[in-house]
Amino acid sequence: MPKPITELPDYAMLRAALADAGVDGNAAEIHGLLCGVVSRGGAHAPKWSALLAAAGEHVESVPEALQQLFARIMAATAGSLAEGQMQFSLLLPDPDAGIRIRTDALGSWCQGYVMGLALGGSAGMEGLSLEAREAVADLIRISGAAADEDEEIEAQDRALSEIEEFVRVAVQLVYEEYRRASAKSGADGDNAD
Repeated sequence: MPKPITELPDYAMLRAALADAGVDGNAAEIHGLLCGVVSRGGAHAPKWSALLAAAGEHVESVPEALQQLFARIMAATAGSLAEGQMQFSLLLPDPDAGIRIRTDALGSWCQGYVMGLALGGSAGMEGLSLEAREAVADLIRISGAAADEDEEIEAQDRALSEIEEFVRVAVQLVYEEYRRASAKSGADGDNAD
């Protein structure tokens, strides 16, 4: 069996592709949205314009180059999450971008992820453990994150790194729980006769 695709394009590439397509969308939010869809198992031929509409971007059609990039991002995300070895990463601005920009991007990423979960599949959160549901609730809270102007930059940097790591772990947990729930419902369906 071939090794799954796990290499993501970088944040700047996604930003440029969105701009080239005339999409004003936040690259972090779009990546989060795509990751949420993948976590729910909805990675097969989504309607790209509907996904962008969920992020507030209303486009008549999504250019082929952007569709291919989205498909590549989703395949890489699915591959890295399936490996289960914390290979998954978030597309966020470079660490040199500044704490406010990075904090806003992480909040946008989480907002997109939660929207993607809502779009990504037919099963609700009832199949998730309490721990996974609490992780999603935490991601919703993080989506409102803002940099603290009174706090020292170095302390904010450390805190932001810890939150980014938490987000990665939470996404891995949610992904794995949806896979287990999907496998269980498939096994239950096989035994329904």
